[in-house]
Amino acid sequence: MSVDKFLVRLRRTKPAVNSINPWRGRSAAVRLRQANLAYYFGVMGERAPTVLLVGEAPGYRGCGQTGIPFTSERILVQGSAGLFGSNSSCQISGDRARPVSEASATIVWDVLQQQCHTLPLIWNAYPFHPHRPGDPHSNRPPTIVELEMGAVFLQNLLNLFPSVKQVVAVGNRADESLNRQGIDHLKVRHPSHGGKKDFVAGLEEIFK
Repeated sequence: MSVDKFLVRLRRTKPAVNSINPWRGRSAAVRLRQANLAYYFGVMGERAPTVLLVGEAPGYRGCGQTGIPFTSERILVQGSAGLFGSNSSCQISGDRARPVSEASATIVWDVLQQQCHTLPLIWNAYPFHPHRPGDPHSNRPPTIVELEMGAVFLQNLLNLFPSVKQVVAVGNRADESLNRQGIDHLKVRHPSHGGKKDFVAGLEEIFK
């Protein structure tokens, strides 16, 4: 499978109930997210990442807005690790003077900027945004069924990036998904809900 075919499959997939596919549809905001993810994969393909970080699922303030896992509008506007600066093709749909921030994404990129000479590839165990019933501006953990839906995309991604030698689960749901798929990996604490210190320490150990 090529990256283009992966992106087409992602865009066409209908997510589970109470989930949103950020790349599905024809609105200007959706097209922007589609373009951002295509750009991201293109850049990472050139960089041949050796590490894959697997998060839980997109959040409504982060990837749900930008189309790139573990990012936020602020990260795209201000630039992180030389990838999302003003010279990149990434765009946001909101006000560039007041870009939205997302806590977990901010912590992740702060660590990556400090610790990584080579950026890892980043993806989610469930690639779509799970939310509480009736409230798309909320986040919830993905279910087992949703993790199973996401497994095929994760397997496809590993095939698309054969340079990846180490997979790292960020949090329990990602760890559970990788275990169910039999993918050898390390695990670090998710940075949300007071996990920042342990997350930072875990990544520092991995990227030594």
